[in-house]
Amino acid sequence: MCEVLAPAQHSNLQDTTDFVHQFSGSSFHAALELLDRLRGLGIGHGSDHLAKSLVLAPDTAAKARRAQLTQKQLAFAVPCRRKMAATSWSHLPTDLLLQTFCLEGMADAPLLRAALACRSWQSALGRFTQRLSFTWCSQQSLHQVDDVVRGAALSFRYLQDISLRRCSSLTDDALSTLLRSQHRPHQVRVLDLSSCHQLTDSGLGSLVWQGRSLTHLHLSSCAELSDRTFAVLGQCCPGLEHLGACGCERITDSGLIQLTQGARKLKMLNLGWCEALTDVGIASISEHCQDLLHLDLCGCLKVGDMGVQTLASLRSLQSLSLHCCRRITDDGLAPLAATLTTLLSLNLSGCCHVTSRTVQALVDANPGLHTCRSMDRTILISGCLALEGVTCHCRRPSLDRS
Repeated sequence: MCEVLAPAQHSNLQDTTDFVHQFSGSSFHAALELLDRLRGLGIGHGSDHLAKSLVLAPDTAAKARRAQLTQKQLAFAVPCRRKMAATSWSHLPTDLLLQTFCLEGMADAPLLRAALACRSWQSALGRFTQRLSFTWCSQQSLHQVDDVVRGAALSFRYLQDISLRRCSSLTDDALSTLLRSQHRPHQVRVLDLSSCHQLTDSGLGSLVWQGRSLTHLHLSSCAELSDRTFAVLGQCCPGLEHLGACGCERITDSGLIQLTQGARKLKMLNLGWCEALTDVGIASISEHCQDLLHLDLCGCLKVGDMGVQTLASLRSLQSLSLHCCRRITDDGLAPLAATLTTLLSLNLSGCCHVTSRTVQALVDANPGLHTCRSMDRTILISGCLALEGVTCHCRRPSLDRS
């Protein structure tokens, strides 16, 4: 943060204008501090004009020092900004405006406040801001969160990455307003709606306006969503690569089939604790999503051997979680050991019917799987009561159920 000088050190309005230019151009945080201090001197919310807002007492000592300067010294002492000095926030020079709106590392709450400074700031922020997070207001009440989101929709119309994570009181209407307000359809690429408990299929229907550009979508713990949302994703999001839907317990095989038929570029799919899914839905993943790298089926209690067997066709799979899929036996896992060779992470904890023979075959076929602590265990087998011991490629025998 730049050190801001006291206004009393400036003897007239022209000096104050130079002061504004000097410290606004240093960093955006300095500009915000400067704006707050100037408002404390009389600039109201709707006032742009410094000339009408500032009344500064003369500084006699400063005048005396300035009088001692030669004409040549004075010419060099006065900043070049004086020639294009402005009396309004909206008339800041273009180069200074670009310096002021250097957004790297700036928090999102000050960003939203800064858009209220004046129309030129609002326009510049709205045009150059591509990522915006609302997680800082996750603890606000229902109407406050919606008001913040609707207000942002008026200013920020070029967003590509939006995070509303844990905004549990966000409503369908506010989400729709934000997505529909964007400058052009299909520009949002990343959307995080995790733990937005109030959202329903109606709100996610607004993805019709932005779906084709969407690559990452996080819907974990959005328990009110159903097959209707997954159908929209399959129809409108052909470029979707990452989908997190852990805890979307109303999703069934029907919705999953419609999703996979349209979103064939999926690389990461988290369906943890979607307890209504069965082998039929899992088979649709194997059929349509051949580029899948990461699959999480933890807590999918109805998934059994037939569904897991179909995963053998996903030859690029790197991560697989079957935690607490208690119906799975050696018959389901054996085909995976025959075709999968790129696994780096495997979670079989709680799969109490699998035996050492099959798990050892998986480890032998996938050198990236380790049970030893020295290699940061990447195969989890706690609760697999039928196991007697598994040896990874480090050649360190271990009976590891912890």
